Amino acid sequence: MDEIKKAEEEITKTIRKNIRLLMQRHGLVLSRFCEFLENSGEKSFHRSTFTRFMNGKVGRVNIAFLVSCCYVFKLSLDNLVSEKFNPDENVEKFRETYREALNDAAVAREPEPDWQGSEIFIENPASPLLEKYMQTYHCYYHSTVSSENASDNILESLISGTLDIKPDGRRCKAILKIDTKKLDSDGKPDYKTYSGHVVLCPSVQSVNCILTLPEGEFCFIIFRYSHLNQAKQECRLAEVLSISSKLDKRCPVIHRMLLSNEEIRKEDMEIIAPHLWLNSTEILLNDKGMSKLAGLSEEYGRIVDEAIENKPEHMFRLDENTVEKIAEKYLEPEELPMFITSLRSCSLTKRYNKVNRIADQRMHDVLFRRGYFQGTSPSS
Repeated sequence: MDEIKKAEEEITKTIRKNIRLLMQRHGLVLSRFCEFLENSGEKSFHRSTFTRFMNGKVGRVNIAFLVSCCYVFKLSLDNLVSEKFNPDENVEKFRETYREALNDAAVAREPEPDWQGSEIFIENPASPLLEKYMQTYHCYYHSTVSSENASDNILESLISGTLDIKPDGRRCKAILKIDTKKLDSDGKPDYKTYSGHVVLCPSVQSVNCILTLPEGEFCFIIFRYSHLNQAKQECRLAEVLSISSKLDKRCPVIHRMLLSNEEIRKEDMEIIAPHLWLNSTEILLNDKGMSKLAGLSEEYGRIVDEAIENKPEHMFRLDENTVEKIAEKYLEPEELPMFITSLRSCSLTKRYNKVNRIADQRMHDVLFRRGYFQGTSPSS
């Protein structure tokens, strides 16, 4: 029995290797190879099963599939399963039959990554997994310019724009258009436009936008994926890795971004702003903040009073520049970096930031109560 199993494994490896050689011979990526078989009308072929087979997730394919390969690519069955596979068998006959389709494949092949057509990385807009995420999102985030971010005026602090996710051939395209709040030479609003593509990773439940500026800048947007059967995705909190906006102080920056398929009204900007901070379950407030919260309503005041009865820890909020100037009085210049290191090691700063399901749901619920997303059921 072990010998039979070993023989089956060897044959499977040979078939997998031969199919890859066949794809290489005709310049086809995995998704394009699947299209040829699907267009042949072969009913025994299932793209997902074949993708898993080529990725080593499925141990075998049925004989009907092999016969389909032979029919479409003008091969003999003996050749397809042979250890001495000849991918040139009847190659001219195949190319004559599918000349137009092959020309299309040659045009599309250049931008496609090696994992195109994979079940692990999905970017084909025809995928039902991506369908509910393709739309125009209104996006909002706090400015990455320190002076703008320090403003108490939320409308000054928040930056807005749109993220358009749409089909682009066999890939999913993303265009991020940001309002810089400046005017161009013609006196019109000046927009910063990134473009790139979208990749869904179902195994880790993430949607990834990989964007670039022609001038030479990357921007990465990642948000949580959940499968939707009917409604479009309404809103998501995303984590963004980009470059800070101030021209003379460009540096890597991480921030949050709200994506909403409905535009947020100006009067609701103060509602969304706190959700765009790098929050965690541990909330830090000073006495001024506690007093402000308690003064918003009688009920809030009672909540604050009871929370104080639980004896929350008192914290010290220190400005690094101020502490460093004090330290200069007592330490040598070469000792300052180690002091700041020790100071940070004693702090309670979070070691990472994440957007989980609860953060997404709270943002959605707040907007839902303000009248947004009333036409569809809440997103999960």
